[in-house]
Formats: sequence, structure tokens, C-alpha cells
Amino acid sequence: MSVSEKAEAVYSAIEEASGLLDIAFPRDKVRSVLDAFGEGVSEESLVVLAMAGGERHRGDIDYNFTVPIEAGDPYETAVREGWIEKTDHPVARIIPEILDNCAVTFYGIECGVVGGFKKTYIFFPLDDLGDLSVLASLPSMPKSLAQHARTFTELVSKSVCRSWGSTTRRRR
Repeated sequence: MSVSEKAEAVYSAIEEASGLLDIAFPRDKVRSVLDAFGEGVSEESLVVLAMAGGERHRGDIDYNFTVPIEAGDPYETAVREGWIEKTDHPVARIIPEILDNCAVTFYGIECGVVGGFKKTYIFFPLDDLGDLSVLASLPSMPKSLAQHARTFTELVSKSVCRSWGSTTRRRR
């Protein structure tokens, strides 16, 4: 499947899901997001369609997809495309800082079919999550991360894993 075929398949899946849920489908808005990431939307991309509960989410469906690091900083793409305004907030600097200091697998982008661009994610390699102290030391990272790094580390290494396991068992 070529890159353009994959992007078209993603577009068609979003359109179909919207139709099944009787959600207005603004073709140009969805197409502009997928086109903005160009060849980043490929056969390698993971794609997730999701709905949130509650009245404030009624009439929209989220689509999330991944793009490789080579597709470029998704924050910069969002600014360039006019989905968000450039800001002096540390969020504008955090992605390059993470890339310079950590192993990163790919980016994730979350959008609403109706609401448009929402946010981006960075994914770390599952077999090399890195050291929390590196993230905590980044200039644009909230200081609260460094202040609570020990607690986060303890939770991840002990409680969170056990909680996830027990939660999974209860839902079966």
C-alpha cells in the first residue's frame, strides 16, 4: 500500500466511523490534518478512532494517528497550519528538548473530526523508557516533575503495575 493509499484508507475509515455514529463529517478539516503530515501517515502509522462519554463530547469522534520523527515536530506543524497559535509557553520548546535528550519512537497526533486538532504525544521506546531524571532536568519541563520524581518512580515501579494488573483481572 503506497503512502497516499494509506492516507486515503485512514481518511475513509474516519469518514465511515463518522457516518456510523451520525456525526457531521467536515471533509476539508480532516483532509487538511492528514495532508499536513504528508508522508508521515503511512503503512507504519497506528490509527485509533475513539469516542469520549459525556454531553460535552456529543457529536464528535476523535482520531489519533502516529507519524515518524522524520515527519517533523507536530507542534510546529500545528502552528504552521494555523490550528494553534505560537506561544512563549514552555510547551513550544519541550519537544526539541526531549528529542535532544531522550530516545523517541514516534509522535502521536489527536484530533476531533468536528473539533479539529487537540494535542500531540511523544512515544518512548517500550524497551528503553529512559531515566525520569533526564526529563525532570529539561528547562521546559514543569518543575513539579523534578519535585515529585521520586514519588513517580516509586509509583511506576511498584503500585501502578500492580494496580493495572488487578484492575485488568476485575474487568474480566
